[in-house]
Amino acid sequence: MKLQDGVRTRLFRKIALLAIGITTALALSSLAQLFLTTDGFPCLIHEVFGLYCPGCGTTRLLMSAKEGEFSQAILHNPIILLILPGVLLYLRTKKRSSKRAFEWLAIVTVFAYFALRNLPCFSSTCLTP
Repeated sequence: MKLQDGVRTRLFRKIALLAIGITTALALSSLAQLFLTTDGFPCLIHEVFGLYCPGCGTTRLLMSAKEGEFSQAILHNPIILLILPGVLLYLRTKKRSSKRAFEWLAIVTVFAYFALRNLPCFSSTCLTP
């Protein structure tokens, strides 16, 4: 069964909004934790499933950046090196087709990062927090 363009677009927007909402909630809770205490809080995905989510290490990244240790901060969650420039390019892009390409690229990048950081062969690399 092939989805019509309108249905596909609405479905994509709902998935993107859900992902943005979850990411925003996690980022806000990380920021709150950062300023309320010096300890990070456990990742629920890691606690329940034993997997590192794409956000694992973000609290430590923010704490290291707050202390001015930027090289250490990047090691806690290196996907930030891809996400920040991507967000800036996305915000500067005017064409709808280019924005759509950035959205799909971001989704694929985050899922690939999630998969790679949980493979045993990458367990001692910078992909694990």
